[in-house]
Amino acid sequence: MSASTLLLMTALASTPLVVTMGDGNISGAEVKPYEYRWQQCALNEGVWTNGSPLTERATVIGDHVLRIAQTSSPQTGVTSEVAHYLDRMSLAPIRSEVRFVGPDGATLAKRNWTFGEDGYQAKISQGGQEVEKSGTLSNSMYNAIILGVPLAAIGDWNRPVTMTGFMTQFDATYALTATQTGKEVIEIGGDEVAVRWIDVHWIHNEIGDVYPAGPDASGGRYWITEQSRTDLPRVLRYKTDTYAIEFLPQFCPQEEE
Repeated sequence: MSASTLLLMTALASTPLVVTMGDGNISGAEVKPYEYRWQQCALNEGVWTNGSPLTERATVIGDHVLRIAQTSSPQTGVTSEVAHYLDRMSLAPIRSEVRFVGPDGATLAKRNWTFGEDGYQAKISQGGQEVEKSGTLSNSMYNAIILGVPLAAIGDWNRPVTMTGFMTQFDATYALTATQTGKEVIEIGGDEVAVRWIDVHWIHNEIGDVYPAGPDASGGRYWITEQSRTDLPRVLRYKTDTYAIEFLPQFCPQEEE
């Protein structure tokens, strides 16, 4: 191999793959219906403390819509029910629905967003009042609260991947750079499962805050299986310096049987 060829290969490996919505680099076609449960925990004064578990269910509606529903019940007794509707192929956001339910089953508040090419329209209902608002978060951006879904759909991790994401709760957009920083093999039920370490660097586009990549930084790391399996979620774990959500326990305290 010539020196010039080696330099070219090195340059290509360090040049990010710029992913834009619908360009074919990410496809949700292989996402099949599933239901899994993750444990959430937070680092408090140097000790990992369990929070509420989160159940996530994926449903395919017709041929064109993927629904990702998440349910968690904090110790306050208020259950949050979140449903994200995505274009099945591109994973472009269509709408998101959030409902907060009290211990008696009554709806305490609702928040709904509908995404289009130019931005979103939202309705927020609470205490008998309804507020409508709009903004620039659009269907050309990935929903970063479920970032593991598009990241798991990327097959080529020979170089960093850049994309734009948003979070509705902060009405914010982010420049995201995801990089495979390593691999490991985890033994599960007698099988060896190959897992990628995907570290994500975040930049808050509106205010410029930076969240560095890695499991001991605020940007975090995703543990994503290389291959899809029917008995495991593609995302086994996400961890930052203060928060973790895990299908397989490592950082969160194990719950008693």
